[in-house]
Amino acid sequence: MNHVITPQPHTPPLISIITINLNNLDGLRKTIQSVLEQTYKNIDWIIIDGGSTDGSRELIEQNADRFAYWVSEPDEGIYNAMNKGIRMANGKYVQFLNSGDSLWDKNILERVFAKDYEADILFGDCNLVENGEVKEMLHYPDVMSLREILDINFVHNGMFFKRELFEQELYDESVKISADFKFNVKKVLENKTFEHIPLITIAYDATGISASQFDLLLEEQKEIASSLISPSIMKDIDKLRDLLKDDCLERIQAHRNRNRMFHKMVTFNLMVMDFLTRIGIR
Repeated sequence: MNHVITPQPHTPPLISIITINLNNLDGLRKTIQSVLEQTYKNIDWIIIDGGSTDGSRELIEQNADRFAYWVSEPDEGIYNAMNKGIRMANGKYVQFLNSGDSLWDKNILERVFAKDYEADILFGDCNLVENGEVKEMLHYPDVMSLREILDINFVHNGMFFKRELFEQELYDESVKISADFKFNVKKVLENKTFEHIPLITIAYDATGISASQFDLLLEEQKEIASSLISPSIMKDIDKLRDLLKDDCLERIQAHRNRNRMFHKMVTFNLMVMDFLTRIGIR
């Protein structure tokens, strides 16, 4: 007797969106509008405000019925606020959409979660935005590896993390602006699974703290990498970088050489055709 396996219908998962804010009323207003207009409604939305005095709290109170949880009180920094939100999250995946950031369009969550995922971390492409203008489009590689996580400054806000990852550990609050980088590097080293979503998922506010303090960001990331990765592995990664760079340069040079040869052939053929025309053969 043949048993027919009936495929289970897709059930859109509960997604926790954590928004942290401190005295960024205009940015918070943009973020709230972005989430409210989503066609995807299975959202567990958490607002962590650091005790703002610019009208942010009043805006939060006006929209309080839209949030699963909110609080406005002093905190001890970005990652302390993010950890507060994580502790209140109930979704299968968690996204950090801070004030000033916005989901790229009103259908993006519906498009992303139109299918089921098993990966521990999903990462989408992003647009960096300054003063309402797209300054850079970030399209990420499909395969995540240690080299990619070290070389590419992935926009954390465009990632979706399985909530269960944070049951093992939260963000390191002793790190000022790179604890998300530290968390991601550790997940790669732990062989957690990543899946690329080939969609622009967010407009990232490039005027944020990590963008404006780039030197500190690089310094912290260098210290984190050296603390988590053995010198021998880092040496191999550096060798791989050099090999890939040399290979890339070779391919570029070969392409240029082919172009030069093609140009010479075309020029020669034109000269022959011109000569034949002049002597009356053509």
